This record gives sequence, structure tokens and C-alpha cells, in this order.
Amino acid sequence: MAWDTRQDCIDDIASSYADAHQERGLAGGHIISAKNLVDDITDGYAKGTCKQIIYALEHITTCILHFEIWNSSYDPEYGIPYFMTNFQSGPENGEFELTWKDIIQAWTGLSDPATMWTVTAIDQLRQSVFTKNPQIKWLENPFE
Repeated sequence: MAWDTRQDCIDDIASSYADAHQERGLAGGHIISAKNLVDDITDGYAKGTCKQIIYALEHITTCILHFEIWNSSYDPEYGIPYFMTNFQSGPENGEFELTWKDIIQAWTGLSDPATMWTVTAIDQLRQSVFTKNPQIKWLENPFE
């Protein structure tokens, strides 16, 4: 599927989560069947081996359960697609417009070293514009 929009991508992720949720349920049913059948095995080694495989499968399905973070009262029903839909910034989620006033207000609250780093970075950017040199040698930001 081509992801032409952010929502296409989220829908595809949510669909995959729904598929995983269904498959995990089917796996759980097979694990219960295997637990019922393992008691009929008479060979002790084979019985022990089968029990270990069942335990491993139980842990794998529990891992998938934790990963899918399913909650039917939300839309989408799975944690990561829900987060991406409702809490990620983007035009669909109330992304704010960054203005020069926002930048100046943030900049005035910086410490002196951070201000000097910003000034140096802006000077390098300005110089590259005037010299039409697209290769900017950025300073490493010591505050990240």
C-alpha cells in the first residue's frame, strides 16, 4: 500500500495491529489445545520438550499483547496508532505556526553559551547565503 498521506500510514499500521491481535488470539487457542494434549504424551523427554515450547509460545504471545496495547474504547484501538493520531504534531493535529516572535522569545531565555552557539550558527548560515556556498560547516551543538 502506498502511503500518500500520514493518515494512510496510520490506517495501515492500525490494520496490521488488528491482524496481529487476531493472530495472537488464534495462537492462544492453539496453545490451550497443546496444553490439553501434552498430558497424553508418555515419553518424559518429549513431554518436557513440548511443555517448554508451550511456555515459550505463551511468553511470545504475552509479548505481542503488551506490544499491541489494545483498548477497544479508543479509536484507533491500538496504542501507537492512537498516539500518532492524537498526540503527534502535524497539520491534522493542531500543529502551530512557528513565527519569528516565537524564536526570539525562546532565544532570549537561553544561557550565554547557548546564545553564542546560536549566533555562530546564524552567522555561518548568513555567510553561506551571501557566498552561495551550499556546504555549511556546522558547529557541533554542545547543548544537545
